[in-house]
Amino acid sequence: MPVSEIDKEMRPQGVLRPAIAELALMGGAYVIVSAQGSVTDSALADRLAAMRTALDDCEHASQLKTDFYDRERLAVWTNAFPGAATWVRGRIGGGMSGWGPIRTWADISTDVISDYVVSEDAHVSEEKQGSQEKLAIPEALDRLRALLGQPRQCVRLIGMSGVGKTRFVEAMFEGGIGDGAPLDPALSVYTDFSGDITPSANEMARRLVDAGHRAILIVDNCKPDTHGDLVKICSSPQSRVSLLTVEYDVRDDVPEHTDVFRLTTGAGSAIEHWLEREFPHVSQVCRFRGKPPPNSEMMPPPCSEK
Repeated sequence: MPVSEIDKEMRPQGVLRPAIAELALMGGAYVIVSAQGSVTDSALADRLAAMRTALDDCEHASQLKTDFYDRERLAVWTNAFPGAATWVRGRIGGGMSGWGPIRTWADISTDVISDYVVSEDAHVSEEKQGSQEKLAIPEALDRLRALLGQPRQCVRLIGMSGVGKTRFVEAMFEGGIGDGAPLDPALSVYTDFSGDITPSANEMARRLVDAGHRAILIVDNCKPDTHGDLVKICSSPQSRVSLLTVEYDVRDDVPEHTDVFRLTTGAGSAIEHWLEREFPHVSQVCRFRGKPPPNSEMMPPPCSEK
């Protein structure tokens, strides 16, 4: 995208693109990204000036942020966010497998985030030596966000299989529940330790610490011995990494230098709320009892096994 092409891109046939004018009205940003080469500082300045010149007749040009990224600037930006960097390296076959930013399982193909459904009687216990503090789900999310928002903090989330530990972790990076601000997913580096991963969890932790990255390292299905090794790496004085490990764990001991939280499921109210949200045409009786109420000829037949 040389200077001579910028005007053609922003003003085809001499008229500013309506989408750019709309962005200016909204106080948005228009960024040109060119992956074909790297530009010098003077060439970058020329391109930025050409973008502003193309806005000469735009009424709200002063409200529009413009920028130009060549491949070097794009790489520098990407490397500033470990979650983005691991995703890119995985996509291009860059020696990584099984690593990426945290994301919801709800709809991977379209990146739609489903609201976190909370069971009213579910809770999280913060386990300390000889004592427990029971927390409601929103309160627990805020507590873990505050901990993981600080470098060198190590947290372990445990609970029986199927209680929703991974979904709880994802909710820390989403808004809509709890009073605290969600964690930045671009800082997250996530893996499921039950699969094949490259590099190992210990090696990934060392890379993040040695590079001085601010990151939130999340290792799902993490065994106690691996957790102990990761704590030593992530809690070192030079580390800017916070650690969260997740596992089915019934042991009573609390690992050193670790805040331990146990997620306990409720009695099923979360399933009832989810069915009501996702299948509103299904009657309350069918949702809760599996059979239609008497005299329900006008109702759709949602209660079959299919």
